[in-house]
Amino acid sequence: MGDAEERSGVREPLGGALLYVLFGPVLWAIHLTLIYGGHTLLCALGVSSDALSPSIISFSVAIVTIVTLVVLLAAVVATIFKGGARGDRGSAATFFLDKLMMALALLSGFGVALGGASALIVEPCLMLR
Repeated sequence: MGDAEERSGVREPLGGALLYVLFGPVLWAIHLTLIYGGHTLLCALGVSSDALSPSIISFSVAIVTIVTLVVLLAAVVATIFKGGARGDRGSAATFFLDKLMMALALLSGFGVALGGASALIVEPCLMLR
């Protein structure tokens, strides 16, 4: 048994801990995939020929960005309340994982906001030059 297991008495599975900590970056990657993949798909399907295409694409980008930001914020708030409900910091490993997850989720929130803003600034369905 390792030192960390002896101190905390709890052995957490590595896969679950990694998914927990990387929740924000994974959600950020999904957001980028939906934004740019969806944008490309709409352009390939010919939505760009419609008069409303810029507003359709901008609306879909805004909705996906807002939903992603709300989910990231909910994860951070849930982690804060989880720590407050325990009444203490818990084990050192749990405290570290919680703070790391919140930091990465907040960093991912900035990435999501900037990715969504850049997708709104760039004109939809422009040909590559």
